[in-house]
Amino acid sequence: MRLIKSLSFSTFSSIVRLAAAMFTIPIIARTLGPDQFGTFMLSMSLATLMTIASDFGMAPMLLREIGLAPDNSLAFINHALSAKFVATAFSISASIALATILPADAQLPFFILLPAMLLDGFSEFFNAGLRAKSRYDIEAKCALSASLINVVTISLTALIAQTLLSISVAYCITRGVNVIMSYRNMTSIIGKPCLVSWAESIKHLGKSTNYALDSALSSAFGQVDSLILNHWLGPAAVGIHQAGMRLFMAGTQAAAVLANVFLPRTAAAHAKNPRALGTETFRLQIAFVGIGCIIGLSMAYGAKNITKIMFGSDFTNLIALMPWFGLLFFLKFSTAAWGIILTATGHQRFRTVANATQWLVVAITAAYSVPGAGNIGWLISLITGTITLYIIYILKATGSIKSRLLLTLLVSTISVSFLPATIRS
Repeated sequence: MRLIKSLSFSTFSSIVRLAAAMFTIPIIARTLGPDQFGTFMLSMSLATLMTIASDFGMAPMLLREIGLAPDNSLAFINHALSAKFVATAFSISASIALATILPADAQLPFFILLPAMLLDGFSEFFNAGLRAKSRYDIEAKCALSASLINVVTISLTALIAQTLLSISVAYCITRGVNVIMSYRNMTSIIGKPCLVSWAESIKHLGKSTNYALDSALSSAFGQVDSLILNHWLGPAAVGIHQAGMRLFMAGTQAAAVLANVFLPRTAAAHAKNPRALGTETFRLQIAFVGIGCIIGLSMAYGAKNITKIMFGSDFTNLIALMPWFGLLFFLKFSTAAWGIILTATGHQRFRTVANATQWLVVAITAAYSVPGAGNIGWLISLITGTITLYIIYILKATGSIKSRLLLTLLVSTISVSFLPATIRS
């Protein structure tokens, strides 16, 4: 019953955020068009990449640590928040230096969107504290209020002002409001945090290094795309790709729901006994494969209608990409389940190495596929990297060889069902 309740509230939070994103992003894309939308997303992608250092893997670490020792919640928050402030200072300094790699018309939007993404990271940090304490009901109320503010502010700005800079400012304002609400909710349940010394903060950064590296490699997905495609193909290609990627990332809110619920539960089951761990991992796998299949196939076979309804005639080139996005979505979901199991059972260092290997495969594949096949070539390289990561994870994960082989057979069979759509594209 408690699992169903947690899933219900967490699902509600994610549906609300998903609805907000699905409403605002198409409005922005239609207003700006592929070229300017590409510039907007290029700036946002670099801003998001620069916040990786600020986040430093704190949220997943909190979920695991508080799940193992709930009575020490405030102490974990104190150390993690202090470390996050130190990491944020470094992130801002590095951003100033790296902004020069952007085209001139993307630099000012970048400096407006950077604080927005940093604030978003703090909101996620505070929400992680609530999730680890299983207070999904409070997060759900906050998500509803925040999403309404985001939709109204950003959509009206896009429709009235219709400029890239005004939309960027709107993003920054709404993220400021969101972080205030998240902080108040967290302190009402866990208590008001107290910052620790610089020495303790840096020490905590050292403890979370594996989480940070894994988070960095995972967070690069969907963001580094903009830099690579802009280099090879220009801003219009970025705009088309990121329109599809926003749909993709909106769908991954379902993964966030499952991860937020199952990570602390799986960690607790691992500490209890092997039988409890086996039961929890079975539930996790079924949930991830099932939801990944439904959303992925919808993207693949509903490509034309989804593109027409969401983005309009200026984004018709996205139709050919959607089946590949769908296949990638399913494979990402299937792989993410094994990643959560590895984190819950204490194999975070292994996950970091595995993710680095994945990106190496992506880079090698992209060097050959992007120049020749453009946007589809980049998606093929991401799919190749994801398959590599799946194989690495499944070789390391717990469970019988028979169960792992059966699950791999199921994933392979479902993957084949995407082929007709990808061939037609």
